[in-house]
Amino acid sequence: MGKDYKRRPNRGAYGEETLRRALGALKGGQSYHSVAKSFGVPRRTLQRHFKGLVEPLYTLIALLHQDVSLLLLQLQLAADGVVLHHHSRRYATLNDRLQQLWTNYTNGDLTTSRFLRARLQIACHV
Repeated sequence: MGKDYKRRPNRGAYGEETLRRALGALKGGQSYHSVAKSFGVPRRTLQRHFKGLVEPLYTLIALLHQDVSLLLLQLQLAADGVVLHHHSRRYATLNDRLQQLWTNYTNGDLTTSRFLRARLQIACHV
């Protein structure tokens, strides 16, 4: 390796449409190995997507939009003094976690997809 060597990753080089067609082939009964070989998509990627371990981005964006709507309502209720004390403690903890997540995202410590996945995890545990 010379000093001008720069690794050129090929992650995700297969494209979203190819992934969709590969998943269709899996649903048709083909094996992971044969689909991975014929479509050029890594076998583990196929397994994650086929088993539903990867959340589609549009679902995460919809959740984020719902969060913003709920947050505005909560702020209005808090301003009106309607939120009960035990709810405010619970939301304070949740808000701290969300604020830390947002700070990490804006500092560049998290990618958008990791941010949305982490946000989804918080939503599942509420």
